[in-house]
Amino acid sequence: MRECPTCHSEILEANTAAASRKIAGDAQELLLKARQTGDYQDCARALYGFETALEIWKENESALAGRAQAQLVFAETALGKGDLDLGLCNVDSQNPAHADVLAKLRTAQHKREMRRAMLVRMKRAMAAILCVQLFGTLIAVMLINKQKEQAMVATQLARDEATVAKKNEELARQRLAKVLAKEQPKE
Repeated sequence: MRECPTCHSEILEANTAAASRKIAGDAQELLLKARQTGDYQDCARALYGFETALEIWKENESALAGRAQAQLVFAETALGKGDLDLGLCNVDSQNPAHADVLAKLRTAQHKREMRRAMLVRMKRAMAAILCVQLFGTLIAVMLINKQKEQAMVATQLARDEATVAKKNEELARQRLAKVLAKEQPKE
């Protein structure tokens, strides 16, 4: 009995299609689980399943649709968790069904970049304010020390002048006493 080459290739293609459909079905179940759990591993397994199904049989329409859904679920999950770069890696920019999530991811990414830039500006402003305060404090300390030194010098000068004045007063008293002693009539 001879084998029919056409029959053999048709059987092989049917087996390949059946295996691809089975893998896509399993991936669809993983995708449902991923939607419920919001777990990255479930999303990745579902996406991998659909891609494997397509590698086996490129014409598997359910695997094509499933891959697009898995990419969308993965991107939505990442958006929900704030992993914007991961979301952008998984969204298909050519797929119109992904346009809404893609826009949300890009908006969130833009807002994040704006917050980062504002934080950098705030840090720079705080550093500038700190430098100004430090510089002002340094100048104030220097001026206070200078005034303190001048006050100490003035105090010492006043003490010295007071000492000289007391000495001069004592000398003046002594001279006055001498003069008064000379002028008093002797008895």
